[in-house]
Amino acid sequence: MKSIGEIINDMLGEGTSLVPGQMAACIDDAWGPCTDGFGNVVENINPAPVKGCVYTVREVYPFMGAIFIGLVEFSPDDGFRARRFRPVRPTSIEVFRDLLAPTDGAGTLQPDRVS
Repeated sequence: MKSIGEIINDMLGEGTSLVPGQMAACIDDAWGPCTDGFGNVVENINPAPVKGCVYTVREVYPFMGAIFIGLVEFSPDDGFRARRFRPVRPTSIEVFRDLLAPTDGAGTLQPDRVS
């Protein structure tokens, strides 16, 4: 069974792997003029996502031939092009602990010693 993101990708041919509830990082904050959904340029008085910041995806939906996402941190009326975001994959701190763990010189981990 396909996810809503996969169905939208099939419909529009614009890839996104973002799904509701997922964390997404803004990778492009060069926002152009705002439109009202009818193609009319309007003044944007709302804040916009900032490149490098992480947000929570509220929804993924097609709009005017593209895939848009709604973000929890913004008004439900605000939508942003999905291609301006990438998924954030959580990294466990255990990966870094393993890098710092002592070895015997041959790469074998040594058990913690209490002194």
